[in-house]
Amino acid sequence: MARGHYQLASKDLEEAISRFDPVMTKKNRSTLITRVFRLVRCYLALLDGPRARSALSKLGAQFSSDEPDSSEHKTLCSRVKFLIATEESIKHSRLTDRNWQMAFQSIQLMEREIIGWGPKFNLALLPGLWTCWKVESLAHLGKTVEAEEVLDQCSKSADFTMQYVLFITQTRFQLL
Repeated sequence: MARGHYQLASKDLEEAISRFDPVMTKKNRSTLITRVFRLVRCYLALLDGPRARSALSKLGAQFSSDEPDSSEHKTLCSRVKFLIATEESIKHSRLTDRNWQMAFQSIQLMEREIIGWGPKFNLALLPGLWTCWKVESLAHLGKTVEAEEVLDQCSKSADFTMQYVLFITQTRFQLL
């Protein structure tokens, strides 16, 4: 995870958690919590709120404030909620209201927030659809130079190119 291989690490952790012994001794619970927290941090680094929420749910609702990791749990929960709320706000602004300024402001808020989360984010090339939404918002706001600058920084990433093509294709079908 230290080198930024969050996608691979998340797959490994998912597999390890799925094979976890369901007998909950104190040691087993501690190991499960450690693995789940690592998985959530991977998904947060990938800016994937829904998967991070799903990972947290593996601990169940019985996570009590008496447990040693309760402050870490609260921190992760608040980050997951923030990420999901921001994503929903952007989607609503884009698809329902067509309020590009609000969508762009939500992206900027998210960028400012994630800086303190630990992983070193490249704000020019965020994981998932975040960069696509940023380019789209900038273009709709008439900031084509800024949108092109973001695209230029991303053009060297084959992963981004594939995501962007899929994004444009999906966006076109939603408009029809």
